[in-house]
Amino acid sequence: MLLSAHSYIVTMRPELTVKQLDHPFLSTGLLTVVGKKISSEFEFIRRFSPHIGLLSTLKAKHRFDQPITVPLLGHSVFLREQTDDLWMLGEVFADDLYRFPDQVLQVFAGYKDLFVADIGANIGMASIKMQAQLAQLYNTQVGYVAVEPEPGNFAVLQKNLPQYLPTDSKLINAGVTSTGEGFVSIFQPQTIKHTAWFQASPSVENTGVKAVSIDQLAQLYSVTGCIDVLKIDVEGAEAEIFQRNTDRLAETKIIFIEDHETIYPNSFALFAEVAEQYGFKLVSQKGSNRIYINSRFFN
Repeated sequence: MLLSAHSYIVTMRPELTVKQLDHPFLSTGLLTVVGKKISSEFEFIRRFSPHIGLLSTLKAKHRFDQPITVPLLGHSVFLREQTDDLWMLGEVFADDLYRFPDQVLQVFAGYKDLFVADIGANIGMASIKMQAQLAQLYNTQVGYVAVEPEPGNFAVLQKNLPQYLPTDSKLINAGVTSTGEGFVSIFQPQTIKHTAWFQASPSVENTGVKAVSIDQLAQLYSVTGCIDVLKIDVEGAEAEIFQRNTDRLAETKIIFIEDHETIYPNSFALFAEVAEQYGFKLVSQKGSNRIYINSRFFN
């Protein structure tokens, strides 16, 4: 979804609904109301309202370098104009992506330590959502590593995550590959007209960002040496990541992953095959977002 060049302020107004949008905002021409429907570009407004009372109020000249306060989260978040940041906030919180199944949280409540790897962390929304749930496990220490290759996304991630995650969390500007060797070049395919879709290409030359593997993330940052929660949104790079060195998946309990097969054919099939080998089963699917749990740890 390509957002308008104008900016947005998200405010907490539970008493307002889509039907009660003030005329001054409609007069900007940025919204089109047809009966009870809003143009598809702003479908997120209809999705936000029933879930968390967020109403998008359009201001033509608002400076978008200021944080947006979202009381539901407890702190503010930074979002950029002319990107998919606001839409992503809607996906994660209004559409309730990255919600742990109850059986997973029940098992995790008995753990002393958990380690979460957010691969393709973007601006940090998924990590914030996961931490909001895991923070309720009062006897469990949770460690995080958030990896994002695209420099613009990573800059916003650095603003967003420190106020939500444990202080020892690691934020890494890198691209994940199967070997963790060399570098990763980031580019946006000309055929893909979408601000969030970037591809990562392994490279031996010092271009782009450094490469890191799932195995290295576990060795360097996990107290237990394993990745308990693996979240992956890598825009079609799944085939590269899971073509070798997948042993760490044996100890992974849950995987949140987005399937980009319709955009990048054959990118997801290898992951699905590897996941099955390690005993993972699909337990939830919302659109292209899937949740797999390891049957070795859950009935």
